[in-house]
Amino acid sequence: MKKQEVKIVKAAVQRSAKLDQGMKVELGMTDAKEQKRQNKVFKLFAADPIVKEAVKGKTFAKWAGRIELLDGEQLSVLQIDRFGKRTVYLLPSDETGELTTLPESTFAPEQVKEWFYVANVCSADEQDKLLFKAETVAAPAENWEELLATCGEADRRFLDKVLDMLAKEIAHKLPKILRKSLDTAAVMMAAIDEQLHTMGGSTAPTTLYRFETQNEQTAAWLDQLVHKLTMRKDSLRWTQESETVFTLGPAEGAVDVITLPLNGEPVPLAVHELETVAQMVRICLTPQVRTQFFREVAEVLNAIKASDGEGERLVKSCTEAEQWRLCLVYMLPNDALGARQAKETIAWLNSLDGVFWKSTTAVE
Repeated sequence: MKKQEVKIVKAAVQRSAKLDQGMKVELGMTDAKEQKRQNKVFKLFAADPIVKEAVKGKTFAKWAGRIELLDGEQLSVLQIDRFGKRTVYLLPSDETGELTTLPESTFAPEQVKEWFYVANVCSADEQDKLLFKAETVAAPAENWEELLATCGEADRRFLDKVLDMLAKEIAHKLPKILRKSLDTAAVMMAAIDEQLHTMGGSTAPTTLYRFETQNEQTAAWLDQLVHKLTMRKDSLRWTQESETVFTLGPAEGAVDVITLPLNGEPVPLAVHELETVAQMVRICLTPQVRTQFFREVAEVLNAIKASDGEGERLVKSCTEAEQWRLCLVYMLPNDALGARQAKETIAWLNSLDGVFWKSTTAVE
């Protein structure tokens, strides 16, 4: 693989939402010089009838190396050139001997086995060559502390770069999704609030979110979205009270109850849009973001208590739970995405004012 191709693969890995099933990265057409070089290399192994047939069919399979993730996982990189078009497949290293399918592809098992055979014959010693180390943005939030504790300073700097890339991508994509559906925005913020309490260490007053749907279609949409935004098995206290009513939050001990009526038709989100919303939840739960957010909330609320301006009086008139949710909407996106990049996201979240942080019923 050329240096530029390695960079493309690296960027794809860093943006990936899920790698446990592998990944496909298309690298485009190779030039005539590269095709001639590949043909020359593979002809050295043409004594093998399977390799000879592959060369004849202008299909070249080889191991390009491996990728190492910070959590210790290894991915083998299988490079396939077919009729001048190059694609690489990232495969869990401990499963390459058993795989009969390739990620995001529909090739027959016999074809896949043949490519593995050709790659092993022509480039077996290349499989262990390290292409790069990378951390995926999909690392479960509860594992970030362990990753940060075990990685070196160089890896920390790289991890920061990955988070910065993720923040830029979310900041670009998320406003377009929120524009389509404020219901999605409300569910996203409720999921963030809940998981900041259940797995993020927040001691702020808790809220019970009550979602009222109008039909089974909306109920199914809501249930799918909430499960997509669940970062680990026990991080959302999600209850179905009836066919169309759901609650998110503690069964006991909530300070406020917010009712969020989902009256309109659900706006279906594409898989990549669902993933962007989930990435926003995920980045808000990383130790760096939540630590900064908790500190800033305490500083801002303390400063407001000492001030007597009109805005400060308005905030002081809110309950502590309302103040917390107000900070979630107006401050947390800044910490997660950066102040400049978060402006458009916050602008859309502002539309949640009346239904997210002010329209509450205190629990007696």
